[in-house]
Amino acid sequence: LDEPAAPPAFDFVGRVQPILGSRCTECHGAAKQKGGVRLDRPDEALFQSFDGETVIARGDPDASTLVHVVSLPADDLDIMPAEGDPLTADQIATLRAWIAAGAPWPGG
Repeated sequence: LDEPAAPPAFDFVGRVQPILGSRCTECHGAAKQKGGVRLDRPDEALFQSFDGETVIARGDPDASTLVHVVSLPADDLDIMPAEGDPLTADQIATLRAWIAAGAPWPGG
């Protein structure tokens, strides 16, 4: 019997890191961790909670606070990023797909 082909690796560096780096880590990175959330290191981003909610729930974008807050309406006070334009539909879809794929992160 042939082994099923492994799914292709999700391109974190090419697809996800640019979103996090340009839209998230100014407030949730090495210099600042607003709300106690840090999104620049896998050891923290993948294992933290915010108000008891999982920020990135591997394999379950609907249970991920990250997806929830970037998907809120533009006029919602809790939308992220808090400043600047909301994420595009493509950026949100990329984050959802990455999390659904298990949120693979080099070094994480």
